[in-house]
Amino acid sequence: IQQCEMLLHASLKVKHTNFDSFAADFTTVSPAAVSNVSDRITKGDHTFAFTPDKKKVRELLKQVNLVTCHAPGLSALRAIMRNEMRGLMIEQGLLSFYVTVNPANVYNPIV
Repeated sequence: IQQCEMLLHASLKVKHTNFDSFAADFTTVSPAAVSNVSDRITKGDHTFAFTPDKKKVRELLKQVNLVTCHAPGLSALRAIMRNEMRGLMIEQGLLSFYVTVNPANVYNPIV
């Protein structure tokens, strides 16, 4: 389930400084070359490609980062939720009502 959620909420990220050159290079690469290189990497074949299109795809892959922050259970989602809680504390103040659960001594083997 987590892998499915990760794939649904995944996005690609390129550095702002490289974006113009990345976009220009990405438009020149054929979809067949991208598919071929991704299939080879998926199968574990990391040998260098010999055609110019495949070489360009390999170079483009070095500039792209996969970002998954909204899939449940990932550390990025926990960081987002933690930042939201901190923002609420700054905006609305600290909590003033706390609930402490204290089990009875008779039923709790630890106490």
